[in-house]
Amino acid sequence: TVANGHVTGVAITNSQVFYKPRSVTNVGYSSITGISEIKTFMPHGLSQGDEVTLSGIAFTCTYSGPKSITGFAYSASTGIATVTTSGNHGYVTGKDVIFTGIGMTCELDNGASTHYYPRGEDYAYSNSVAIASTTSNSITLDVGVSAKNDQYTHAFVSATTGAIKSGGDYQHIFASSTSNSISIANTTRTLTPTDAAYNAAVGLVTFTVANHGLFTTDTVGVLTNALEFRCAMDDYTSLHSYPRTTDPIHNTMVAVAATTANTFTIDVGTSPLVSHNVSGATYDAASGIMVLTIGAHTLKTGTSIKIDPESLSFTCSKDGNASTHKYPRKPDPYYAGTEITQVN
Repeated sequence: TVANGHVTGVAITNSQVFYKPRSVTNVGYSSITGISEIKTFMPHGLSQGDEVTLSGIAFTCTYSGPKSITGFAYSASTGIATVTTSGNHGYVTGKDVIFTGIGMTCELDNGASTHYYPRGEDYAYSNSVAIASTTSNSITLDVGVSAKNDQYTHAFVSATTGAIKSGGDYQHIFASSTSNSISIANTTRTLTPTDAAYNAAVGLVTFTVANHGLFTTDTVGVLTNALEFRCAMDDYTSLHSYPRTTDPIHNTMVAVAATTANTFTIDVGTSPLVSHNVSGATYDAASGIMVLTIGAHTLKTGTSIKIDPESLSFTCSKDGNASTHKYPRKPDPYYAGTEITQVN
C-alpha cells in the first residue's frame, strides 16, 4: 500500500516469494544427462516446477584423470610451485588443476613434522589454479606467496567457560559405504548399506539394506574406515571415516539389536559431548602449535576436539599487546575442529 509517496503496508500474496536458503549436503551430476540430484540437510519444501538458484557448490572432476606426484618444489618468496608427475601428464598451459593432500616439511619447525597443503586458508584449498608453463612431466603454477611477516607472539588472556569440546555427539549425515563393508558371522555373506543413521547419545547405528535377512540372533562386523559421514562438528565440510581403529567395534563382531525388513541396528558405543575449561594457552606462530591447559582429562593423542569460535582471548605483539584478540576466527584452520597431536 502506498500513500502520499510512502509505503504504508506490505501484503504477501504468494507464500513462495520468500524462501529460506537450505544447506546442501551433497550434489550428484551426470555430464551425460545433464541431471543434478541435490540433497539438502533439512527438508526443502520444494515441488516439481519450482525454480531455484544454486551458489557455492564445489566439485572435483576426473575428466583428465588424477596424476601421481613425485616432486613438489615451492618458493615462498615468489609463490611459484613446480610439480613433477610420475609420467607424461598431458596438461597444457592455461588449463586449471586442483591439488589436495600435498605433504611437505618446513624450516619453521626444522623439518620435524609434515604439513599438508593446501590448507583451509590457502587460495588453492577450494579453487583450481591455472597452469603457467609445462614440460612433459612437470607443471608450473602460482599458488601464492607465504605470509612469513604475519607471525607474531601471542599471550593468553582468558577463555570462555567450556571452550574445548570433545566427544562425537554431533549430527552425522551418511555419505557412502565401500562395497561389502558389513560381514555376517558364521556366513560368507556381506552387506553394503545404502544409508546409516548414528545417534551418539545412545550409541546406536541403524543401517539401511534392502531385504538384509538379519535377525537379533545374528552378529555382524563393520570393515574399518568403510563408512563415510559428514558431521556438524566441522559444519559438514569434510568426510569422516568409521569405524576407526580406536572405536569400540574395530575388528569386533557386534550383536544385532533390532531389525525391520530393510534396516538393522547395532550398538557402536556412545560418544557424549564433554566440555573442558581452559586455564592457560600458548601459541607458537612459527610452528602453528598451541598448548592448552585444561586440568585433568582422559583425552588421547589423535582425538578430535572442537574449540568454540572466538572463545580464546590473546594479546598480540602486532599491536604491542595493546588490544585483545579472540580465536579461533572464521578463516582459522582449526575453526571447524582440530586433532590433538600430543597429550601431557
